[in-house]
Amino acid sequence: MINSTQQISTDILLLIFCRQVQLISFQCSPLATADGILKTFKQASFFQKSKDLDNFVSVVVLDEVGLAEDSPRMPLKVPVHKHYI
Repeated sequence: MINSTQQISTDILLLIFCRQVQLISFQCSPLATADGILKTFKQASFFQKSKDLDNFVSVVVLDEVGLAEDSPRMPLKVPVHKHYI
């Protein structure tokens, strides 16, 4: 278990080593599609393309992911190999 002092130290280290973070949010819903989620990951990849990856990272936030799990379209079942395109 991490105590509050350890958490603060971890947060400081993250700020020191991670210079720039680009957050890209996808609002999940029962109407979400795999294509919509995949486009969000491609957008994150595009933001990283010409960056120094030692100082920059794109992060995709799947907001309310539980709502997408309830979708009959199963948007979270995107084949893994598509993430590397």
